[in-house]
Amino acid sequence: MSLAETTTIPTDLRERPQWVVWRRVDRGGRMTKVPFRCDGAGKASTTDPSTWSTFEAAVAATEALAADGVGYVFAADDPFVGLDLDEGLSAADRGAIVLMLDSAETTVGGQGVHVFVRASLDGRGRNRRGPFEVYESGRYFTVTGQHLRGTPTTIEERQRQLERVLDQFLPEPEPGGPLERQPEPVDLDDRELLNRALAARDSGDFQALYAGRWEGRFPSQSEADLEFCGMLAFWTGRDAARIDRLFRSSGLVRPKWERRDYREATIAKAVGGCAETYSPSRPAVDANGTQRASAPSEKEKTAIASPRPALELLSQ
Repeated sequence: MSLAETTTIPTDLRERPQWVVWRRVDRGGRMTKVPFRCDGAGKASTTDPSTWSTFEAAVAATEALAADGVGYVFAADDPFVGLDLDEGLSAADRGAIVLMLDSAETTVGGQGVHVFVRASLDGRGRNRRGPFEVYESGRYFTVTGQHLRGTPTTIEERQRQLERVLDQFLPEPEPGGPLERQPEPVDLDDRELLNRALAARDSGDFQALYAGRWEGRFPSQSEADLEFCGMLAFWTGRDAARIDRLFRSSGLVRPKWERRDYREATIAKAVGGCAETYSPSRPAVDANGTQRASAPSEKEKTAIASPRPALELLSQ
């Protein structure tokens, strides 16, 4: 990509120093677009501004580093919201959203569409529903410069329009719905509960996330955080305080977890989506009727003396 090929990328984006480059990386047979720093110093983080660069540096780095393209990182202090309309969304729905928002759009690989608007999510708790995704921070979008003909090349103020789109495609749960599920306390101490979770027959994902190994499994760590909190909601009986405590003992903990809004929203979504909880007095089954929990092995009983040693065991 050269600067001459980027004139359709909104100036408002190009002027902000929130750019990375990306490469396609094969992770277990699945191609993933991984963000990298423009200075060649490794992977970029969507939550660490020190790993971002100017637009000009990103364009130059695509050739210097043999990257596949450039990407824009949404930061908490910028005024933009990005919508990712995957090809899994019907053409009719994508068209309706594009018409309603009437702001800068680019195609992604010739199939999906990225839409940029000036707006805020105003604390909405959800970011994704199937092929419809929306973000305002902690995420990056690949930017191709392939402008969608007939749409503005500028990012427009679209708060009311965005709210209508979200009400239709990403509605908040109704009062009395799943977010109001009540806790069902589990009468085991944290160490024993972790023993059982790590020894469950289907504990591979739990073990990986507890050890902090999310890359290659999820597009972003925020999605991994939510998935792990959902697992903890099952094991803790939807105990929010206990979810927080056990999460802090895992390899996923990071400075972002100290943000109260992020932490509480993530736990609330996990609790709201937890239809079933673990009970030591009965076999726990998953949606397919398969037993989910079994007694911990002797190795784990002796090796997991505390959460941190458990993490060390799983990282070996």
